[in-house]
Amino acid sequence: MKNTKKGFGVVVPIIIIAVVVIVAIIAYNSNKRTDTVSTIPQEEQSTEVTPATETSPTAKPSTKSPVTSTTNSTKNQPQTTTQCTNQFLVVDSATGIVISNPSFSLNGKKFSGTSAFLTYLKTQPKGQYITDVSATGYKLLSAARVVNPQNNGLIIELDPVTKPSNGPAYVKNKVRIFGYVIDTCGHTPISGVSVSIPNYGTSTTSATGFYSFDVDPKIAGESCDGFTAVFKKTGYVESIITRFGSGELELNPQGPSLFQHNIELKQGNGSGTTDEKHALCQ
Repeated sequence: MKNTKKGFGVVVPIIIIAVVVIVAIIAYNSNKRTDTVSTIPQEEQSTEVTPATETSPTAKPSTKSPVTSTTNSTKNQPQTTTQCTNQFLVVDSATGIVISNPSFSLNGKKFSGTSAFLTYLKTQPKGQYITDVSATGYKLLSAARVVNPQNNGLIIELDPVTKPSNGPAYVKNKVRIFGYVIDTCGHTPISGVSVSIPNYGTSTTSATGFYSFDVDPKIAGESCDGFTAVFKKTGYVESIITRFGSGELELNPQGPSLFQHNIELKQGNGSGTTDEKHALCQ
């Protein structure tokens, strides 16, 4: 009995020590696994997360300023226009307005109106033709060159016998800016166009598309500055012209000081800007 108790007393402490060692090993391994997970590089962990800037509806907008083009629309509206091709027109050289019912003389034949003339021309061999063009109230244009077929169109100008009025009585020491606003398609006059120039207000074109302003050339420096003119009407692309009259607004000491500028507007919407800096300006 003494030997049995002695053996049992020896075994128990050994078991206890073994259990303690096993528990210590388990704890050590557990801590090692935890340390391993915590040291995973952030780049590897981020592959399981979608960046907030790609999906979040509350992401902040860009702080960059929008780019402003000098030739495109300044509005949040795309510019669309009606295209005109192969126009064959006879127009007033002073106004740019189409002349109704001009007459043509070709190969000993006379034609009244551009349609009749073109119909005949299409029956002729391809090539260049010489024709006389006339219209009531206009000087005869002899030997006008017309190409058959009219692939690129043609605009023939006739000089009026009497030039149209340039507006009301002239104002001393002022330059009269005037002209006609016409439709690019057909060269017909556009009435009701709003024409505005800073410091001189806004006017509206007449039934013939006419507009005029009497301006002080000193405001434009009688040089390259000119004015900014805006031509606007619903149904047409707004035309913004910078340095309007650049290098042209000079007083004429011997008579009226005139600067004529006819404007063509395209059907459509949006707006476009044109810089008309004079060729001699820096």
